[in-house]
Parts: sequence; structure tokens; C-alpha cells
Amino acid sequence: MTNDALCELEKIKAVLGDQKDLEKLTDDQMNFVLHPLDTGSFLKACPGSGKTQCVGVKLAYHVSQWNDRNRGIAVLSFTRNAANEIKRRASLFLGSSDVSTPHFVGTIDSWIHNFIFHPFGHTVTRYNGKDGDFTHRLIPQDSKAKFLTTYSYKGRSKKEFINILDYSINHKGEPIWTGKGERSFANSIYKKLIAKKKKFAVDGFVTYSDVEYWSYLILRKRKKLLRLIANRFPFILIDECQDLSGMQLSILYLLIESGVKVHLIGDLDQAIYEFRKVYPKLVEKFIGYWKLVPLELVDNFRSTQSICEFASKLKGRKIMKAKNKGNEDDCLLWEYELNQLPDLQSSFLKILEERSIHPENATIIARSHSTLNELRGKDFGNPSNISTKLATALFIWTLPNKTGSDIKSALELCSKAILDLVYDGKRNIYQTPEFYSSIEWRTLIVKLLDELKSIADFKHNGEAATWSEWIKFYLKPELQRFWHNFKNPIFSYEEVSKRIRAEDNTAKNKVDVNPHEINKKLKINLNTIHGVKGETYDAVLLVSSPTEKSQGGYFTHWLNDLNSEYNRFAYVACTRPRKLLIIAIPKSKDDDSRKLLIEMGLKPAVIP
Repeated sequence: MTNDALCELEKIKAVLGDQKDLEKLTDDQMNFVLHPLDTGSFLKACPGSGKTQCVGVKLAYHVSQWNDRNRGIAVLSFTRNAANEIKRRASLFLGSSDVSTPHFVGTIDSWIHNFIFHPFGHTVTRYNGKDGDFTHRLIPQDSKAKFLTTYSYKGRSKKEFINILDYSINHKGEPIWTGKGERSFANSIYKKLIAKKKKFAVDGFVTYSDVEYWSYLILRKRKKLLRLIANRFPFILIDECQDLSGMQLSILYLLIESGVKVHLIGDLDQAIYEFRKVYPKLVEKFIGYWKLVPLELVDNFRSTQSICEFASKLKGRKIMKAKNKGNEDDCLLWEYELNQLPDLQSSFLKILEERSIHPENATIIARSHSTLNELRGKDFGNPSNISTKLATALFIWTLPNKTGSDIKSALELCSKAILDLVYDGKRNIYQTPEFYSSIEWRTLIVKLLDELKSIADFKHNGEAATWSEWIKFYLKPELQRFWHNFKNPIFSYEEVSKRIRAEDNTAKNKVDVNPHEINKKLKINLNTIHGVKGETYDAVLLVSSPTEKSQGGYFTHWLNDLNSEYNRFAYVACTRPRKLLIIAIPKSKDDDSRKLLIEMGLKPAVIP
């Protein structure tokens, strides 16, 4: 450590005490911790650089010296888990004290909602409230509530229909598409779309995107309030800044113009949310416009050097420096035949065993859920029978390698079955019975599935049960015992018990909710690329989709354009593992792409 670095370390220790973990800080990390709050900065942090630890130390360093009870630092991220981890690490360095008011650590959505939209939204939306409550109802993007058609735009044909949830308003006051894919609007319908969106808000309804627009409008129109918020939070740190949307950047623009000093932390090469209209080039433009001081973390504490070198070459960026040198076979290339996809899990498991890597510390990654389902060899379908829905939900719920998508499927199937059985299918706009909030209903469904786990082996007297046996001796008794947990059921258990039956002509068949399931017992997590962002594993198997039809999931997509989001998909996936990276591609005539992967550092290997 240089003399300058020792001096910086002593400055930090003088505030936070002589803590051993502080001695692990690199020169670059200490430079960021000591960078003045009143000078905005952009910290470009490579994957595995200890960014979260660095932000936690910086927060602790400034909080421990804070004397103003009325103003504070806001540290914002994009998930509760990330925000909580920053707060936890800061608390470790603060010792007996904690990060609390006047400071705020949380998601950027919650900060905008709590400090801007919730208290002041009605002043711009003109919502009159209900019984003195001016809280707007936040409608999820995937809501299918019938009342939404009242606000949606109806053109002359079905193609011209525009769901009120699929667009919002930008900082220029123009309608912008926020739904799936890309869509533009004819100038001739601008006024009609804006009018419908304003009517939606006047009646007390908003989407997440709407909250950002109305919050921007509050700050733009109410200058005094803008100054008050800028005074309340004079310093804002934003983690994972590459995920900032255009409207969030516009809100920050107003705050910066009012004197707020902003510190952005992240890696623009890991921006993978274009479907949310998040573009790294826009973030980069704002960084330049605001003249944020450039800082950088270049040391990778996660991956081996060979993994760092491959990922850096894949992205076309400066080679990351790894603390772990590793060995030459940390990066492997597998080529699979189409019929081998369901076998890749077991092949990966063999490699993990050879290298003494526990399966729970490994994951298989693909771009799409369709590829993941091919890897599992499963197709859950969409059952209509109540018993089949519950059995399928229970089967998915007890999968050891279920993904977030699996959890969602299990909850939806079970929810639909119970809504139909207990509440005659009646539900509110949140797809729950009138007596439940979304959280209460989800908690109840989770509780039911957990209690039904005991009958998830689908056996009777030690042998595979028929549908008749499983329903009569297991499902019905469990549901009857659970019935008292339902609030205000429309039917008693006795009134609907006859509806709990097997599908026609299947009563004597063995319970087989998923005959295509092959890999149920393999304890390896399967994830999409978006699902592993920010995560760390000992080993990763990144699987290319078998065909080019997958948008950004086929291996040549990752190589065609180093500035594309598809390239960033692969970069995010390849920077997750500590010890082992395997990329599996289909056998292809495109030998040039294969050779390029090898030139970048992948070592061809036979699939075991």
C-alpha cells in the first residue's frame, strides 16, 4: 500500500474506528469513500468489484459525521434486497448506531412515491380522494380488470385498441408506449390518449410509469416544493444507475438544477432492461451533461482471471484484473445436439461433482423461459379442472429447482382454483376476493401450498395413487381442515366438496400432472439472465437457445454487435461465476462464431 493510500485509510479509520474490514479496501474504493459529497460523481464499477461494500462504507463514513437532523442522504437502488444489503453493510461499520431518519435507504420507486407522489400527487392529478383519503390505486401492468376498458383508447379496428396500462406520458407531455415491444402513436390521437390518461388519474388510478410522470410534473410546476425536497435530501447516491429510466433521469435533472448533488454507481455494460425503456446511452449522456467526476473500480474479487478475460473480450472492454488467478480450464465450451438439451443438467452435475462444487452454489442460465423448460423437459400446460390445478400447482411448488416463473405459475394456478371453489370466481381488480389485499391473498395461497406439501408425493399406501384415491383420502381432507382460514367464503366446504373431483374418465388413472418432467430430482437452480443480475455463484452453465428465433438467446446474437443489449445479456451471465463458466451452444454450421468464442478464451470440452 502506498503512502497516499495509507493516509486515506487513516482518514476513514479516524471516523469509523480501527476495523479490520477497512484494511481490505483498495485504493480505488477508498478514493470513492472519501470523494466529497458536494461534488457529483460517476463510479464505474466492474462486476465483482465490491461495489456494495464500497457504497456501504461511504454511507457509514458520512452518516457517522452527520449533524443535521432535518436533512439527510438518500441512497437509492432498484430492489429492496439491494437496498437492504447496502443498509446492512453500513450498519456494520457504524457499530451501535444505525442508518435512520433523516437519511433514507430504499428503492428509487419507494423514494419517489413516499416523498413526492403519495403526499402531493392529488394536487396535479386533481383526484378528489375518498373519505379524506387521497391515495391513488396503483394498477399493475398485467391487470385484466374489466373496468380498464373504460379508459382504454378504442380506434376504428381492434388493431387500434390501446390499453390504458400500456402507455404513459413523457417529460414533454407526449404519450409514450410502455407495453411489450415497440409501438408509436399517430400525432392525430395524442390529445385523446393524454385526455384518457388524465381521466384515469382524476379517478384515482395510476401505473408505476404514471407515478414517475406525475412526480416529475409536481417538481416542475411546484418550484417551492422542489426546493424543499432538494433541501431535505441534498445528496443522493444511486446504485445500479444503468437501470435509470428516462423519466427518472428527468426527475434527477430537476433536483440537480435545484442544487442536489448526485452520485451514480454502476456499470453501463450491465444495462439489460430495454423492455422497460432503459437505455445506457441516455444515462451516459446525462453523466456527461451533469459533468459528474469519473471514478472507477477495476479489481474483480469474484471471478478467476480466465473468466474475467473472457467476459472482458466478449464485451470489448478493458481487461478486468482478478484477485483469483484460477486455472486454464475455468472457461469451457460445450456443443450439444438438440436432443441433448434435457440431459445438460445431469452433465453439469457431473462436472460439479468432479470439481467439488455444491449444486446449490451453481446455476444454469438461459435467456428465455422456453429454453429453461426445454432443459427441464417439462410442459405444465393450463389445466381447467380444480383438482388438476391444485395438483399441478403443488407439483411445481415442491420442485427443488423451481424458478421465479415456476413460483408465479404455482401461485396463479392455486389462486384460480381457490377463487373458483371458495368464492365462485368473483374477484376485484387485483385478482383477489374483495376481503383481501394482494399481499394477504398471496400469503394465504403460500400458506395453503406449504400445508399441502405433505401430500405432494401423490402416493397411497406406499404406491402411486390414482386421482380418485388422492382426491378422496388426501386432497379433500386437507382442504376441509384449511377451510376456516378463508375469510367470508361464499360456499361452505360441504357445499362444494363434490366439485373436487377428477377430470372425466381419469378417476382410475395414476396421478401424473406432468408426464414430461425429467429433471425433478436434480438440485440445480435454473434462471433467466435477468434473474441472476447482481448474483454470485461458484459455477455457471450458460445455455444458448437451440435456434435463432430467441431474441438475444442464441449465441451468435451475443457476438454480432458489442454495443447491443444482446451482447450485454451474455456479459451479465458470464460475470456471475467465481470458479467455473461453461457456455453450451447448439452444433452449428456457423464455425466462425464458434472459433471466435474459442479465441476469446473458451476451451472446447466433451459433454460428459
